[in-house]
Amino acid sequence: MAKADNEALADLHGELARVLKNIIMSDERTASDLSVARQFLKDNSITADLAASKELQALTDNMPEDLDDGTVVPIYGRS
Repeated sequence: MAKADNEALADLHGELARVLKNIIMSDERTASDLSVARQFLKDNSITADLAASKELQALTDNMPEDLDDGTVVPIYGRS
């Protein structure tokens, strides 16, 4: 079987990115869809700058603090 050339692989990569974007922007996305998109970004070394994103900063501001004693902090019902 012949290997795909770089152009075909680049086209496939671009199409996968477009499809994933459409899925995660839809109201019908699932946790599984988000996980696939997250892994795609990770596999392609895509990172974000918290200082440049109000949405990411708001998300991190609402996350529980990391506790040194290993205690799990529930996200729901925190006071």
